[in-house]
Amino acid sequence: MKRKLLLFFGVLLPMLFWAQFTINITTVPETCTGDGKAIINIGNTTVGSVFEFVTYKLPNTSTPYRVTNSVIANSTSLSHEEGSLPAGNYSVKINEIRGLESRSQTASFSISNEFKELNFSNDVNYSCGLANITVNVSSGFPISYELRTSAGVVRPPQASNIFNNVPAGTYNVIITDKCGNTKGLSVTTTAETNNYTFVTATTNQLGFNFLSSCNTYNHIINIRRNGSSNIPVEKFPIQITYKITAPDGSITTRNYTMNNNLENGKLNVTDIPFYYNQAFKIETSLTDACGNTHTQINNIPARTLNPEVITYAGVCGQNYIGIRNYITAPAYKLEFTQYPPQFKPWELNNNFVLGSYSATLTDIPIVYFGDVNKALPIGNYTFKITDACGHVAIRNFTISSGFILRNRGIREGCNATGSVYLQITGNSDNTKVGDITELRVLNGPSSYSNTYPVNIDNAIVNGSAFVGSLPAGTYVFEASNSCGIPEQATVTLAGANIKITSNVTHNCGSFNYSAKITSNVYNPYIDLEHFNENTNTWEKIGTLSRPGAVSNYTGILNNVTLSGKFRTRARYEVYNNGTTSTSICEEIVDTFMVAPGGLSLKNYYTVSCADNTYNLILDAIGIAPLKYEIFEKDDVAFSIDNGIDPVFVNLSEGTYKVRISDNCGNSIIASLRVNRNKLPTIKPSNLCDGKNGKLFIDGLSFMDIAWYKDGIEISPSSTGNNTLNFNPFQSSTDVGLYTAKLSYNPNPNSCIDNFISFNLTESNQDNPNAGVGQTVTLNKNQITSGIDLFQYLNGSYDNYGTWEETTNSNLLVDNEWFGAFANPGTYTFTYNVSGTCSNTATSTVIINLIGACYEEPTTIGDALSTNHGITLLKRAGSHNGVASTDDWPMLRKGAWTVLESNKKGFVVTRMAEPETAITKPKEGMIVYDTTEKCLKIYSDGSWKCYNIPACP
Repeated sequence: MKRKLLLFFGVLLPMLFWAQFTINITTVPETCTGDGKAIINIGNTTVGSVFEFVTYKLPNTSTPYRVTNSVIANSTSLSHEEGSLPAGNYSVKINEIRGLESRSQTASFSISNEFKELNFSNDVNYSCGLANITVNVSSGFPISYELRTSAGVVRPPQASNIFNNVPAGTYNVIITDKCGNTKGLSVTTTAETNNYTFVTATTNQLGFNFLSSCNTYNHIINIRRNGSSNIPVEKFPIQITYKITAPDGSITTRNYTMNNNLENGKLNVTDIPFYYNQAFKIETSLTDACGNTHTQINNIPARTLNPEVITYAGVCGQNYIGIRNYITAPAYKLEFTQYPPQFKPWELNNNFVLGSYSATLTDIPIVYFGDVNKALPIGNYTFKITDACGHVAIRNFTISSGFILRNRGIREGCNATGSVYLQITGNSDNTKVGDITELRVLNGPSSYSNTYPVNIDNAIVNGSAFVGSLPAGTYVFEASNSCGIPEQATVTLAGANIKITSNVTHNCGSFNYSAKITSNVYNPYIDLEHFNENTNTWEKIGTLSRPGAVSNYTGILNNVTLSGKFRTRARYEVYNNGTTSTSICEEIVDTFMVAPGGLSLKNYYTVSCADNTYNLILDAIGIAPLKYEIFEKDDVAFSIDNGIDPVFVNLSEGTYKVRISDNCGNSIIASLRVNRNKLPTIKPSNLCDGKNGKLFIDGLSFMDIAWYKDGIEISPSSTGNNTLNFNPFQSSTDVGLYTAKLSYNPNPNSCIDNFISFNLTESNQDNPNAGVGQTVTLNKNQITSGIDLFQYLNGSYDNYGTWEETTNSNLLVDNEWFGAFANPGTYTFTYNVSGTCSNTATSTVIINLIGACYEEPTTIGDALSTNHGITLLKRAGSHNGVASTDDWPMLRKGAWTVLESNKKGFVVTRMAEPETAITKPKEGMIVYDTTEKCLKIYSDGSWKCYNIPACP
């Protein structure tokens, strides 16, 4: 017995002295794809022992992610690194081997994902005709910046985020991050225009009209750049040269410097030579600080002393005058030689002394006699001017009287109304000469009043009248006034008419938007707005460029990097009734969608053929050339590479997965059901009597389309002929059955030869029908292709309306919603149908999408048994005293622990805002958030509520 005991202790002692090793693991997060690290520090090792590291990437515990062996401990501690690990949760089994003996321990660690995708925007400003591009990085770790065009590299990789002196063009800014990933974003720079002009008016000192002496001009230098006097600061100083070629051919040069905008239009020079009654030439030229130049030739005809009389309106149609003194050398003598008896110039001009009809003057460029309230007597006048050089001129003029009720301005809008500004003015100009005391509408359209006259004294403000909100039509206004004689004015209003033609130019990661506006409204602006899905509001992102206060122009907004829903809003001014203030009218004139990255499937159509096959038509937008391919049919690999052809032919019935790729490297995938005819619809726009309107097919610019009315061709077939214009629309002649014939000539195997129709009647001008929307519940696990939302409208409906999602799944394509890709929840869709002229009908479809990720526990297969569990069902342990893998919880395979109860709950950790309370969360960690009142799980780098039966 003693010998056996000694033998036992002899075996046991070495094991007792071989104490268990310790493990401490530190990790380095993944910042580039697969570059995470785990540093495993082992203590209490035996020198010379060999270690093996078996690493599992959870939840897979059956197949090792990596095995590293033959790591020898050279001291009592060992540090080992496992690198190239992607983010995730890991378990490592560490085996220490010493001779024939071994021991093992298991430890867990997590590699967090701290990779940050590159996101950036480009700012563009201009200096001396070249663009400076600043790249603003909002996330990621950039190391270099590069500028490319479709032709190749323009600026090689550089450390700076600024590209200076970039010529006009479309570029791709390429950023490379520390991981070697690259991302591009297009930016468009525009060519700078420097159209300089010297302003040379014929009636003031900006031209060559007035003298400072007998042989020099009194001249003011005024220049414009692109029509504007506001010249960019970088262009100053501007060097200006006047080269005067005398009648004898000799040349005199004068040089001036304009230093800023304050001097522009105020730089008065008096040393430019003048040659009386002789023709000569003045050549004006400039060079700005950027080197831009301009030269202008002024051929001066032979000119002599030439005073001009200008008549101005005074009170109640009386008049006063100004004498403009062309080519008059000061000082000059002005003498009235004929005049009415009541004329007293000393009461009208302070230069004349009492009783005198002559005076010596220096007024340049004009001398006035009287003002609005102080008129000249009616009659005939003669005066003589003798200038300082001895030149003489005699002029005659006549003063009469008269006034009118003048339309000072029409401002059309809002919509089918208009407004007008009325004043009592003189016959000669727009000067107000009296007050409106009473105002009546003697005649007008029945939409304004059934009985006339109509008193509108409430429109009078300070003797003028502002009449607003007038329905379109012709009006006759009559005004009583302070001058005692009623006056009438006829005004015709048409209502606002705004026509816009827009174009979206997609670049890589951005787009340019241009719009041509043709209108009859006052001072229209075009704003581009973006729908913010987070706040459920429209936000202005910019105003299109425009040349000034004009009604017709083309505006541009470049380098828009947002995606989603966009609309353009027209803003313009109208008069209010009875006030000098104006109101702003607003109309939505355009809407469009831009997919992230600029690539989207607008719609798809299917056409059945006589041989029981189908054509599939894809209408996508993106950066050309777009490429189309099918890679799966009915969940089985299937390949058709269609190249740049958007029409697939000879398809059998089935569900196809298609991939559309653009020239920027973007691609989208859609699962499309092909089993029936699915054709486009004809849609109306603004078909109101007297207005410009259209019938159109949205998209399909590659199709050949012909138009028919009542069976007669009215527009022959041509590619992209997707719009039928009415300029203007007249219901008396234009109602009828309109048909579009669709065909596709590029592919001879296509069977597309279809007709779609729109019955345009007077009744559907303002009586749209959107049907009645339903609320339905669908299981996402049973959805195999797009859901046709029309099937959830009850009753009859017009099929040319527009579907819009008011939630934010971003999975709606025309009338089909691809709910198989959505998370369970409630989704709302509105169907909007506008009358062909006015009124709108709306219905709402609500889809409650269910579908959980719950799975039955694994009880068979190779998964490891679960060896830990807590149950309140009293079934833990073995049966009949014999342990078995069929016992609870061992039969629950592939888990760390099992919890079950049927009457009592398990209490998990309760805390407020775990996002901030837990500084180092681990994948799968569960808490109850007392603030949001939900059970939360940490999954994929964030905390998520279990508030619907779905995956976290």
